[in-house]
Amino acid sequence: MFNLTGSPNGYVNNSEIQPLTNRTEEQVGTTATAWFVFSITCCIIGTGLLMLLLLTSFHVKRLHSGSNVLVVHIMLIELIICGIGFPMTLITTYRSLTGFHVQINCNISELFFVTTINTEFWASLSLAINRFVALALPHSYQRIISKAVLTVMIFVPWVLGLSLNLPLYFGIGGRFFLQTVPFETCTTDLVPSGGTNCSCIQAWEYRS
Repeated sequence: MFNLTGSPNGYVNNSEIQPLTNRTEEQVGTTATAWFVFSITCCIIGTGLLMLLLLTSFHVKRLHSGSNVLVVHIMLIELIICGIGFPMTLITTYRSLTGFHVQINCNISELFFVTTINTEFWASLSLAINRFVALALPHSYQRIISKAVLTVMIFVPWVLGLSLNLPLYFGIGGRFFLQTVPFETCTTDLVPSGGTNCSCIQAWEYRS
């Protein structure tokens, strides 16, 4: 038999393995800390810049009408994501990677985070529709920048974002839950049409 252990008798002493294990855990902890510091710094910078943009937008009156309102709306959503959603995910993931148990209500936190992300998608679609009409149907543009239409284009994305994820909150078609492997993090378990559970980590959780 080949001796692949490096030990004269072919056996490995546990005392020889322990330092390697400790060293590996230390490296993981260092890497996780570096990742967390970098990511949270990006969130802080992004939040600060978004707040600066919003303050500027509120002070410039010509930005209070037309498609500018939709742009400001998207910036507000991004502020929520960058200032609350991502930091919450980063903190829970970092605590898990460093050996702490995640103490968070995944049902509520994931509903909040995923709903906000989905709302951003629909809000972006509203802005795209606005720009399409402005370019392709300029004679109809004044109709879609009225206060009533703009209110609908702001309100509907939130309704869609919440309504599409609320069933998961109640366990219909899937669920929000605490994933424990390879580390603890809140994620989504969807039930495909075939009926077999499919644990699917939302792609946007890794955008950071």
